[in-house]
Amino acid sequence: EGPRCVVDQLAREPQHLAQSLAACLRTVHHPKLPFAFDAMLILGPEHARVFAQANWGRERVLQEINDRLQLPGAEIVRGAGGMAEGVQEAFKDATLPKFRSGGLLLVHAGGDAGLFSAIIGGWANGSLGSDPVTKLVTA
Repeated sequence: EGPRCVVDQLAREPQHLAQSLAACLRTVHHPKLPFAFDAMLILGPEHARVFAQANWGRERVLQEINDRLQLPGAEIVRGAGGMAEGVQEAFKDATLPKFRSGGLLLVHAGGDAGLFSAIIGGWANGSLGSDPVTKLVTA
């Protein structure tokens, strides 16, 4: 999955922006597929500023977004919402995380003004997939 733009030009409170970002992240690969794929959230400078002004650090941002990505099993079982895709019926009463622990990577991007961020949705994780590697880039 290639990068996609996330636009939220109205959120000025961190909880509103976290909710908006979580809604976009839920659709990575499919809104009814939990913890099989990892993703990277790239915060643009103005979105990052919303969190910084509220004194939300990296861990708080990730926690708040992941808290909003707990998927009710009844909504994501196969056939729910008129979609064949989904988890097995055995998970109907469970709540499942969209991403595994550590599966949502958060990075900060520089750039000019704009209330934009990006999502790179991506790769299978665990023994079937790969683990992403990030490196600090300095000028």
